[in-house]
Amino acid sequence: MTALSRSYHAGRRYPAQAAIAVALTGVMFFTFLFTVAALWARCHLAWWIFPSAVLAAIVTALATVPSAMREGASLSVAAATVIVVLAATGVAYFTVDSSFDGIYYHQEIIAALCNGWNPFAPPYDIIPPYTPWAVHYAKAVEISAAAIVSCTGAIETGKAINIIAVAALAACVSTCLREQGGRLAAHSRLLTAAAIANPVVCAQLLSYYIDFYKYVYLVWALAAFIDIAARRRRGTVTLFMTLVLAMATKFNIFFEAGLWVAAAMVWWGVRGNGVALKRVTLTGVAALAVGCALTYHPYFTNWLQAGHPLYPLMGEGAEDIMTGNTPAEFLGRSRFVTFFLSLLSVNLPSVAQPIGGFTPLMPLILILSLWSLWCLRGKIPGAMLYAAVLVTVSCFFFEQAWWARYICQLWLVPVIIVIAAFRAGVAAKASRLTAWLMIAAGVSALLFTSKEMLVRGGYQQLMLHTAAAEPEVLVTGQWWGPQFERHMDEAGIHFRYVTEMPDTTGRTVLYYYEQNDPLIIISAEGADKIRKSLESLHFNYTRHEYHSAR
Repeated sequence: MTALSRSYHAGRRYPAQAAIAVALTGVMFFTFLFTVAALWARCHLAWWIFPSAVLAAIVTALATVPSAMREGASLSVAAATVIVVLAATGVAYFTVDSSFDGIYYHQEIIAALCNGWNPFAPPYDIIPPYTPWAVHYAKAVEISAAAIVSCTGAIETGKAINIIAVAALAACVSTCLREQGGRLAAHSRLLTAAAIANPVVCAQLLSYYIDFYKYVYLVWALAAFIDIAARRRRGTVTLFMTLVLAMATKFNIFFEAGLWVAAAMVWWGVRGNGVALKRVTLTGVAALAVGCALTYHPYFTNWLQAGHPLYPLMGEGAEDIMTGNTPAEFLGRSRFVTFFLSLLSVNLPSVAQPIGGFTPLMPLILILSLWSLWCLRGKIPGAMLYAAVLVTVSCFFFEQAWWARYICQLWLVPVIIVIAAFRAGVAAKASRLTAWLMIAAGVSALLFTSKEMLVRGGYQQLMLHTAAAEPEVLVTGQWWGPQFERHMDEAGIHFRYVTEMPDTTGRTVLYYYEQNDPLIIISAEGADKIRKSLESLHFNYTRHEYHSAR
């Protein structure tokens, strides 16, 4: 990263923007930190945790980038951070996560935490126990989201943490590009938009899915490495927060985050940059130490309960969730074959599109990127080529190389090549076209998934609104959990849970989500209102969001 750090020193400084990037990253870190501290102290989640985290993030950012204070930008940094947080919360409130995993898994965790479940205290399980994934998986995002929900009182607002993370990603990339100077600064908006337009990020942004965080954390880490090479304090702070969050978000991200640090150490060791090597090593050790305390749950609690820190993926009684989710045409084929088959498939984007999840534009994006790389031969900085190769290799660590949600880091390959092409001033037309195609891919993913969410969410909200007018609504089903209770309470529904299907004479039974329970039992008149409203909405409900019990 020597060439990059040299140009970094030569460019202008943007302390206010740099501080905003640190602050937004800090919002997620401190929300998680303060919430876990409350759980360690055996306290219930309180409304003040999230505002306190925002304040701590702003103070940390100004302390990390003191030049922002010297230039009188403290108020601007604080205002920008608060505006992003409020806007993210507003957008999250007015959008409905109607994805299956979002409702049945992630919201289950969030609602249970808000209801008083403490995974850091015995007996660790949700009482009564629900899905093993909710109990045993890492859950930094859900813990942070629960703090937001405890502040606002609305379960959908927890998705604001996603928007804040992506805003931090944009601020981080933009700052890095502008401080490089030259062509990168001149085209920083286009390149930043291309970087954040990852279809996996855009598809999951307004849901509770968390796969895209691997990409977010990786970009944060790369920007931190550049700052560390340039001997900037904010690089160490950003890397520390990123690594702790990576440990606590998903098992696979924890594993790969360790490889990112190891790769940086190898690079600086070979290049003889002892200062950067020392800083990244100490930061990694510090993050691991703090991360172990903050991830007592799930890693140590899993060990105590199930004999393996990565249960239920590993250990006695491990559950195979991938075989059943693997398309029939991919069974028995190598990860390399399925990788290319998936990339070349044409499918519309969705929150967790299993085949062709990078949109049909991805093959063209990669072809143009390879052309730009050919034109760049001898002109691309070694650090950028090193990063691109390692990212490509990392896509094949796991068998599910065909599923975009698990290899979302692949998007970084064209990002790196396009940035290198703009920096060197080669393949101008191809690199510009690639950037615009990347933006188009991201926008299409956001639009298609938003429409899908609107259709499903529209049905759910219509059903809840209609049920709220009923004197009493009966609910039943084995999937009934705290998240559905929360939905009912927020909608003002008078409901009663029954363990067995009651007599439904004069009533209609509705599926809450497609053809999955819980089942909502309302009057025939209420069901008729829903039916008529659906007809007037002119949506194409091809996925059968409305069902009567058969």
